[in-house]
Amino acid sequence: MSNTEGDENTATGANALSSNTDGEHNTAIGANALAANTSGSHSTAIGWGALALSNTIGNNTAIGESALSSTTNGDLNTAVGMDALAANNMAAPIQPSGTVR
Repeated sequence: MSNTEGDENTATGANALSSNTDGEHNTAIGANALAANTSGSHSTAIGWGALALSNTIGNNTAIGESALSSTTNGDLNTAVGMDALAANNMAAPIQPSGTVR
């Protein structure tokens, strides 16, 4: 983790939160979870590649392999399940489960 100013982050897994510089209150569990995050805060990513490309957005929850994995825009998303909202790039409050491509 390249954390310089962020606090209260938790990262477990290869490359989890590895680019974080000042994002705060994030939880990343699983390889590449929140890997590109630099300053996004208040997000939870659980599963391989969950929220992997998210860099400055926050307040998202991704549970499942590749959930919200390509999301680079949009806050307040919830995705549960493998590939759930994987290509989402807008604010969408709830995606309970399933695959969206």
